[in-house]
Amino acid sequence: MENLQKITAAVTAVFLLSFGIAYAECTYVRPCGEAVGIKLYTEGLLVVGISDVQDVNGEKISAARDGGIRTGDIIMRAGDRELNSAEELEEAAKNSSGELSLDIMRSGEHIRTSVRPVLTESGQRLGLWVRDSTAGIGTVTYLSENADSYAALGHGITDVDTGNILSLKSGNILSCTNISAEKSKKGSVGELSCTFDGDVIGDIGANSRVGIFGKADFENPEKYEKLPAAELDEITEGDAVIRCNPDGNGVCEYDIKIRSISHRASADKTLVIEVTDKELISKTGGIVQGMSGSPIIQNGKIVGAVTHVFVNNPVKGYGIFIGNMLNTERYTVR
Repeated sequence: MENLQKITAAVTAVFLLSFGIAYAECTYVRPCGEAVGIKLYTEGLLVVGISDVQDVNGEKISAARDGGIRTGDIIMRAGDRELNSAEELEEAAKNSSGELSLDIMRSGEHIRTSVRPVLTESGQRLGLWVRDSTAGIGTVTYLSENADSYAALGHGITDVDTGNILSLKSGNILSCTNISAEKSKKGSVGELSCTFDGDVIGDIGANSRVGIFGKADFENPEKYEKLPAAELDEITEGDAVIRCNPDGNGVCEYDIKIRSISHRASADKTLVIEVTDKELISKTGGIVQGMSGSPIIQNGKIVGAVTHVFVNNPVKGYGIFIGNMLNTERYTVR
């Protein structure tokens, strides 16, 4: 399984977008900053690649392409069987006696098609690369006021090959041990690494463009004090802090500057931030993959979360406005 935090390392500013929605009432949450392991299982199988296969006569054939399958499709069923793993699709192809019917989802539309597996020297093959799960590291942005739910990442979990947000069947966040950081440097984004110790501390109820959300069961949640969420017009350029745990020694606050605030640009770029804390720079080189979701606090309020890093200047990045996450959570957590 690919590390989900490698999804967008090759672009100038990584991770995904959010919405520019304001919220009415004053909301209190518990800014967190804990690094967690993330495991997500997809609904259906995401097609991430299509290839030719060589049949027993030496001819190269693409059964999937001939059947109209495209990269980005989600295969839900093969024949009368609901698919939960890549192995189940492989078994369906192997046991097919002719054309194999497939139910797929494409851009929200249900499509039924059929493919004829190619007989190769190693059995019948479709020439499909699919993904059924992913895992990686992220940071919890906040717990709800009563600590029974959480929000993390500030961007969706996407597929490394297609860039599509992964459809969610189930998933969990888990506590981490042995946290360490590979430092970012110009042209190369570093990353957090850790060991998942198996303690489930929350489920994943939603994987959206502005983060993952779910029910939470954190130990001693009272240690994360309640803070009000800022309105967009309360955020100012200047001093702020982020909370994160880049080395396994616990969540700490590190100094940053909010360099600009956009009221009109796409909301994934609402905040431009710069890490100024020498200690954090010495540990991480700035922003690394796995710090996505680190809460941004200014003037006693949570204002957003780290979501992007500039590959060519990793002390700088973008942040999501906290209101985007709060509004999405209200309608997505189940």
